Amino acid sequence: MGIESAHLEEFREFNDFWDKKMHEYDEEAKKVEESLIQKNEEDFQSFQKDVEASIPMKTKDTATLLNLRKIEESLAKQEKYLEAHKAQQQRLQLEKEERDKWNTIRQGKIKAQLELFRKKKETELNALRQRIKSGQEEQKKAREIELERLLHKYQNVTKELEIHQGNEQKIYERNMKIPSIC
Repeated sequence: MGIESAHLEEFREFNDFWDKKMHEYDEEAKKVEESLIQKNEEDFQSFQKDVEASIPMKTKDTATLLNLRKIEESLAKQEKYLEAHKAQQQRLQLEKEERDKWNTIRQGKIKAQLELFRKKKETELNALRQRIKSGQEEQKKAREIELERLLHKYQNVTKELEIHQGNEQKIYERNMKIPSIC
């Protein structure tokens, strides 16, 4: 009974130790994961600003647009205001179309670079989560191995005790069979 109560106490301590150890690991892993998520978000904000600053808001004027400006100026100098106004309207329309086209292209470039960056950071986060999961599985295996050792230790102690008790019983039975000489 003493051995069994000692074993139960050791088993309880074993469970308390491993439960605490696994809980601490999970808490630390959660902190690391949250820290990486926060860092990734800050990096993303910084990267987004850098990308938006690196891609110009306005593109170079096309040859057609430059030509229309010259025509407009030339007609204005010649005091052909009606024709200059028509050239100006064409130029403004072309500028708007080119600006809209460039904005679409620019937004597409920004979106593509941000998407690549986000995927890279997502891959890093998934790698961290996989390492955490591997660590948890390693802890579970270590716990199982320690539990096996604990159970084998208990089985060995009980076998030794049974063998010892069996030997004592045999000695007692032998002593009981020997007739006394008195």
